[in-house]
Amino acid sequence: MPNYYQLRKQLVDYYSKCYKAGIKNIFITETYRPQERQNYLYAQGRTRPGQIVTWTLDSNHKSRLAWDIAVGPPHSLYDVATLTRVGAIARKIGITWGGDWVGSIDRPHFEIKANWKIPVGYKLEG
Repeated sequence: MPNYYQLRKQLVDYYSKCYKAGIKNIFITETYRPQERQNYLYAQGRTRPGQIVTWTLDSNHKSRLAWDIAVGPPHSLYDVATLTRVGAIARKIGITWGGDWVGSIDRPHFEIKANWKIPVGYKLEG
């Protein structure tokens, strides 16, 4: 089982790195998602009104290893340029970015493995 306290601490460090790189207007919109919420979101656009927002019933949000972000003003909520910059930083330190996926691109989505750690000595220029 992952050490969630340690993961949280490292993710705070990751977002500090984004801030240092000049990305100051991002925020987390969703982290842990119980199966009931995943079912609800999966039904959207399928059996209940709305646009499809997820492609799976078995999301890593359920295991507390995934999160979604958004972008604050003055940019649009899912500003592609900002999400791409955040994704590039994530990629450098071993975080999976949904913007790199083929087929079902999900730019606001990020996830880690249970044993993920920021690489020792990683320094962000800027």
